[in-house]
Amino acid sequence: SRHIIHRDIAARNCLIFPNYKIKLTNSAVASEQFQLHYYKINHIQLPIRWMAPECISNVS
Repeated sequence: SRHIIHRDIAARNCLIFPNYKIKLTNSAVASEQFQLHYYKINHIQLPIRWMAPECISNVS
């Protein structure tokens, strides 16, 4: 309804409230809490835990 494209919908960006409502956050909020789940390659932080193995093996 707001014509917004999130482009990074992942479990790390979802907040679930007691009434089962889900809100999407940005990765800046999530990355502080889940910093250990990211791996830096070529100055880009990647969500290593959620990436396909072939994506990881093709990184140079």
